[in-house]
Amino acid sequence: YASRGLGDVYKRQGEKIRYKRLKKGLTLKELAKIVCTTDVTISRWERGIVRPNIDNVILLAKALNFSIDELAGLKNDN
Repeated sequence: YASRGLGDVYKRQGEKIRYKRLKKGLTLKELAKIVCTTDVTISRWERGIVRPNIDNVILLAKALNFSIDELAGLKNDN
């Protein structure tokens, strides 16, 4: 049961990443290049399959103009 709850958290975080990426007009490949990873990895983050590590979260926050608190759900989206 607990892991299902975490899966929901991962999915919400992934949806935020996807929303911000699309809002900036970036493709998966473009964002992947900015954060030094692959488009497959970005897709997995967006679908909530895996979460980015802290280094990638920092790069995502800078690239997509959001706070780490916002991604974690500790702050409301703007």
